Amino acid sequence: MARQDADGTRHRAVRSFARRLAPLAAGALLALAVQAVQGATAPTVKAPQVRNPMRVLIVGNSYQYYGDSLHNHLRRMVAAAEPAAEERLQYKSATIGGAALDHHPIDWLTTPGRIGVREPFELVILQGGSGEPLSPTRLAKFR
Repeated sequence: MARQDADGTRHRAVRSFARRLAPLAAGALLALAVQAVQGATAPTVKAPQVRNPMRVLIVGNSYQYYGDSLHNHLRRMVAAAEPAAEERLQYKSATIGGAALDHHPIDWLTTPGRIGVREPFELVILQGGSGEPLSPTRLAKFR
């Protein structure tokens, strides 16, 4: 904390500087955000390429996680259908509470080796936030 001169001049100077700096900082952040959005590419949606995927990534928010988490239910379903396959199943879950789908770094998460699975994921389950279709702007991002 800066010491204040007897007449308060240093305190006023700091406040004045902060007032001038705030719009510049906000403008810089806005420019970076616009640049990031313009450079983003939409993921390509494809039909499943593998009949029985063994490397699965689950991306979403707390809806995927609470209630014993989707990956635990997935493991139990695989074990019930084919007990030997349970040992081969590799899954990762990337969940952020309250997050929209665009809050996740999908390209980074799906890059082999980034999150502990060396081979490419055979199935990626994407779950958007419940608020995404509620406004035209959020809906456009979701699509």
